Amino acid sequence: CAIAHIEPPAVSSTTYRKQGDSEAVTPPIEDYIHQEQLYACQDAAATQ
Repeated sequence: CAIAHIEPPAVSSTTYRKQGDSEAVTPPIEDYIHQEQLYACQDAAATQ
């Protein structure tokens, strides 16, 4: 059984969450994070 070689993009939602670095994720991933309110507590803290 062969395993396909893949090179996933260098994205990190952990870096985005911890550091607020929007360069750490692609725009569609950032949109999904906001759409699903995955880090809603962090977003609320950032606006205060």
